[in-house]
Amino acid sequence: FHYSDEYGNPKIKKGWNLLSLPVRPVNTNWNVFYPNAMNVPYTFTSNQYQPETQLRPGVGYFIKYSDFVDTKFAGSYITEISDPTGDPVQLFPGWNAIGALSVPISINNISFTPFINPTLYPPPNEFFTKKHGVWGYKTKRGYEEVSIMEPGLGYWIKTGPEENTQGYLKLVADKPALLDTDFSNSEAYDKSAKIVLRDNAQHEGSVYMSTDENVDLRFFEMPPLPPTGLFDMRFSNGKKLELSEEAVISLQAVAYPVSISIENADADYKFFDALSGEEIGFITKGSNSNIEIEGTYSDVIKVVRTESEIAEFSISGYPNPASGD
Repeated sequence: FHYSDEYGNPKIKKGWNLLSLPVRPVNTNWNVFYPNAMNVPYTFTSNQYQPETQLRPGVGYFIKYSDFVDTKFAGSYITEISDPTGDPVQLFPGWNAIGALSVPISINNISFTPFINPTLYPPPNEFFTKKHGVWGYKTKRGYEEVSIMEPGLGYWIKTGPEENTQGYLKLVADKPALLDTDFSNSEAYDKSAKIVLRDNAQHEGSVYMSTDENVDLRFFEMPPLPPTGLFDMRFSNGKKLELSEEAVISLQAVAYPVSISIENADADYKFFDALSGEEIGFITKGSNSNIEIEGTYSDVIKVVRTESEIAEFSISGYPNPASGD
């Protein structure tokens, strides 16, 4: 199995990756299958990250690489993941890190089977899971929702809604996508102001502020924070989108200086250090400008949306941090 994109570039990137087994290996030891990996893979179990030395199909793992990444894997193709086929990927209420198959599949192919007694432990509700989205992790961009699960990559799903929900993951390559319901939140994102952050390590993240009262905020919850040292950007309530005039953005593992801009700025936006209250800068309605943060502030930024007109806007002369090394 040669793991590269259509241009021949490795799909695994320098830095942190959320991966899964693209094939079923003969030897499941982590440093045999991922010989160039820098760490024992981390999976998410019992609501915390834990190292796992023996790898399993259908499970998502955070793995870090240097300049030397793995591009070839030996093993048999994985066309189904389920308890009956010997892959008991048990899912618990809340967020679970799962793996994909050896071929791309739609998120509509995600299904579940019961665990032991379905009366005591009802299986996860598929609509609930798909409405909360399937999230991948990109090394330079953090968490992003997907509609297709790619071989070799790991993903986050949320299961529920009952607190005693338990079941097994079931993925089948040739299963028809029977559900044609659109689970995408793209329409809500398109109608919102997009706050974009770029840092000096070429990370790029985004969150959204909306004024649409019809938006159901339950379905914009992001997966658990990635391990310490991995880039992440989200609102302090753990969501990707906020329906409020004021919100706090939480950052993790950013490299200062950072630049903040807004796409579709439908009002004036002021930014403050959330701890000290000191104003960082502002962006006016319809502006394509950006503000620069040199790194003297905390990793929590308060943003305030206002309809009032701001007469002036000043911008730092610091170079675009996205071009930094």
